[in-house]
Amino acid sequence: MAHSVSGEKQRIAVVDFGTNSTRLLVADVVDGAVEELERRTDVTRLGQGVDRSGRLTDEAMERVFDTVAGYRDVIDGLGGVSRAIGVATSAVRDSENGDDFRGALHDRYGIDVKVIAGEEEARLTFLGATAHRSPGESVLVIDIGGGSTEYVVGTPAAAPSFRVSTKLGSVRQTERHLKSDPPSDEQLSDLEAEANEILDAEVPAQVREQVTAGSAVAGTATSLAAIDLELEP
Repeated sequence: MAHSVSGEKQRIAVVDFGTNSTRLLVADVVDGAVEELERRTDVTRLGQGVDRSGRLTDEAMERVFDTVAGYRDVIDGLGGVSRAIGVATSAVRDSENGDDFRGALHDRYGIDVKVIAGEEEARLTFLGATAHRSPGESVLVIDIGGGSTEYVVGTPAAAPSFRVSTKLGSVRQTERHLKSDPPSDEQLSDLEAEANEILDAEVPAQVREQVTAGSAVAGTATSLAAIDLELEP
């Protein structure tokens, strides 16, 4: 892995291959400071069916490939990008053919994709979400993804004191429980029961009690906020 010399500017492209969304960030980075040049998000549902079959479907992978082809044009159009890297999370972690998917991304688009563990995903999310918070307060960060939801507790500018990656992803739980639109009361009750069971088992009460502030990140949280605030778009 290449490392920059202090004060040297690197232009880096990062693609996040989530269970529900694919995201692009291109930025100039100097001594850890990030100057954003381009940011894009597309709903690609890479994790469609993975909870049931344990495999990425050809249809889902093609949706991602089509999106990444457009991202590659953006990266090349900006020019000067020294590294194009990717991170993959729950859907690829849980799939039998994730390595084939990663290989295709490298061969077709020159993007080296690393699959990160759930706890590493949680740690990185916490660092990003608390980067501009004041040190001292105990903060809970919730990252609701398509395949998993991470709960991370700690103080800003320090390593998290607690982190866990759970199976409470929005795509995963929808496919498990919500069989109609709108869902029935029974379907919602079943989903709620599993969610409570997972939280009780994986986020101890003493961890919850120490939290004084909280932040939720990713598409589910921002969509709910937009609905509440009546934002358009």
